Amino acid sequence: PHSNLRDALLAMPVETAPREGADFAEVASRITEWDSRQHCLYFATRARQAALEFLGECADVLEQIRRQPPERRIQAGLTVVDVTFVKGEKPGEIRVDKFVSSSDGERRGLAKGDSVGVSSDGTWDWPPGLLEAEVAMEKPLVLKFSSKQPPQPIWQERGRFRIDKLANRQQYSRIVFSLHLLSAPNMQGGKNEKGRKVKMRPSPLVIEAVLASGDEAKRAAESRVAALSRVDGRAAQDMNESQVRALEASISRCLVLVQGPPGTGKTTVAVRILQQ
Repeated sequence: PHSNLRDALLAMPVETAPREGADFAEVASRITEWDSRQHCLYFATRARQAALEFLGECADVLEQIRRQPPERRIQAGLTVVDVTFVKGEKPGEIRVDKFVSSSDGERRGLAKGDSVGVSSDGTWDWPPGLLEAEVAMEKPLVLKFSSKQPPQPIWQERGRFRIDKLANRQQYSRIVFSLHLLSAPNMQGGKNEKGRKVKMRPSPLVIEAVLASGDEAKRAAESRVAALSRVDGRAAQDMNESQVRALEASISRCLVLVQGPPGTGKTTVAVRILQQ
């Protein structure tokens, strides 16, 4: 059931009203059985927030698509028009045969992983409605449809089509997937939709620290660091001042965020924390 909830949230159509989508996310989360009330509240509140933000962005983008002149969106690299499709090499994929896009080579345009909407000639009265797809390849431009499939192969349809860049579904999907890994029971949270083990599931100690709040977080931190009064000199060897501060913080708090640009030693700090 938890994987079904996750998949339902991931498949939320972009046309869903933000409030309705957020209500669905919260209600569906609360009627699902969890290991504890804490797990339920953590998932329900954050899933609602994620759905509300994502669908709000979707509504804004769809409104811009309807109101902005196509020429403006084409110039910005957000839209391509006069599109015709041919069958793709892989199942579920279609390749763009011909299209008109921005002539500005510096524009980012449509990139791999972008969510796009396919419509008939830029209108919204095409019988299948707005079809959401993901850019699978940039050159040539190849799309892969999401949950809603056209009633017949789209390359068999007459007329030309329009492709518009939509809201960032990739970021929303990552949030939902992460919430599922943190909150679902062990026997389900570490499995994907095909029942195979997912290696990205965090350590139980990390999950406990993230889900804990208030007094629970304080008690968890105290129980974990009761035997640690100071940083082991061997662990701090060859570390700079900021790295040592991060190491010291790790023995007195239940959760520590270490951030910095590439090459500043974040991985080194993480290894030393584990060695402590």
